[in-house]
Amino acid sequence: MLAENQLKVSHVAELFSLARRIHKGERLPHWIEPETIPSQDYRDRISAILLRHGLLESSGGPAFFNLIRYAPHPRMGEALCDIALDEVRHGRMLLECLDPLGVDYRQPFRDMVGADYRGRMNRVGMSASRGEPSSWADVLAFTMLVDPAGLLIVGMRLTSNYGPLARASARTLLDEEGHAAFWEKWGQDQLAAEAGRREVQASIDRFMAASLGILGRPKAVNANFAHEQKLGLWKTDPAELQQVLKAMLKVSLEPLGLRIPAVEPDYGGAFW
Repeated sequence: MLAENQLKVSHVAELFSLARRIHKGERLPHWIEPETIPSQDYRDRISAILLRHGLLESSGGPAFFNLIRYAPHPRMGEALCDIALDEVRHGRMLLECLDPLGVDYRQPFRDMVGADYRGRMNRVGMSASRGEPSSWADVLAFTMLVDPAGLLIVGMRLTSNYGPLARASARTLLDEEGHAAFWEKWGQDQLAAEAGRREVQASIDRFMAASLGILGRPKAVNANFAHEQKLGLWKTDPAELQQVLKAMLKVSLEPLGLRIPAVEPDYGGAFW
């Protein structure tokens, strides 16, 4: 399957290898635990990261459930529901990492999942300009682009030096392996016809800039990220992640005759 080719890109393969080791119980010597947090600055930053990323993951529940209306077949709708359930679970695992830190996330969670798309984006300081998918071609393109980008974001959390964040992200990354293949499993009819591929290409053109942008502004122009990287909270420069995403898309989309548009990242939805 073409989606599986993405998992063979070296950076991605290394992430999955690490996730499997951690999921089996391996503990890394550089991990910081709640009782060994070195400074108030670190505590404040990891608390903010867990809350923001936990809410964003949780918001995937209503977002994917809302896409059922575009599913051509009940099985496709069911598959979207499965992803929605995974997203809420991933958010829950991150939010529960706040318990030892004494941060109450219950009301922010209720507010997040109860809001519409624009409201959800506003609550985490993101732009809603990208918009939501509004057709089945949009849904396929969204999962082609945004799911691989999301996989790389989870990979960033996986390589964090905060142990609870890394452990929660290991389980999440293993789930993302299935999400990345959604478009290929359920988009065969759409992609088989030239007219269907044209529709998907138009949707790719729509979502590509946002997919690059959610990976974050490069460290060279992102002082906050650079500081958190020094603390060990993050490992890889977002500029490198953008190149990894392009490599993932090259091996999965180009064999179908789909073009990866040359666009500048839209950072309105950046995770950091």
